[in-house]
Amino acid sequence: MKTFIKLLTGNLKALTGLCILALFLFVAVFAPVITKHAPDKGTGYPHEYPAFVVKAAKNNPDGWIAKNLATNKRTLMMSRNADHVLGTSRMGRDIWSQVVYGARTSLFVGFGAGILVCFLATFIGVSAGYFGGKVDEILTAAMNIMLVVPQLPLLFIIAAFIGQAGPATIAVVIAITSWAWGARVVRAQTLSIREKEFIK
Repeated sequence: MKTFIKLLTGNLKALTGLCILALFLFVAVFAPVITKHAPDKGTGYPHEYPAFVVKAAKNNPDGWIAKNLATNKRTLMMSRNADHVLGTSRMGRDIWSQVVYGARTSLFVGFGAGILVCFLATFIGVSAGYFGGKVDEILTAAMNIMLVVPQLPLLFIIAAFIGQAGPATIAVVIAITSWAWGARVVRAQTLSIREKEFIK
């Protein structure tokens, strides 16, 4: 444990990533405390301005914010309580709440896709490296195809084919299109270990 902490504190990139992950976890866990609005319910008028914009315009009617919003004064006056931090969507839903609760979905998709990628890459890479022969040829060809095909267009095509997709489906789609690099690394390690004396 001490070695891990020492390694982590000595790596600025790893420490930064851990801090970002901790922030996401904190926001996801304490979402009901951070915001009082439900992310999927209309809690205001459509297209309300953020709270700080409304307050600044009301406190200084002659300021540049109020003047720039003069053509849309009706919308400005809609946010009476000015309690929507980032304003509202066209359906009147609080954008800040959607961002906060969206951390849960982001973490689920990220961890879910990561776990599936690790499983697929390990299974395919070990199978290709250990069995060799035709199995290796077929799986290596599949790896090369997945590495050559651009990932983003493939994601769009699969998503369009599936249609309405939830977080679990998105995680699966990302995993299906992201396993090739890991599988190639695992295959190389398996080929190296297979030649060791204790394997033979």
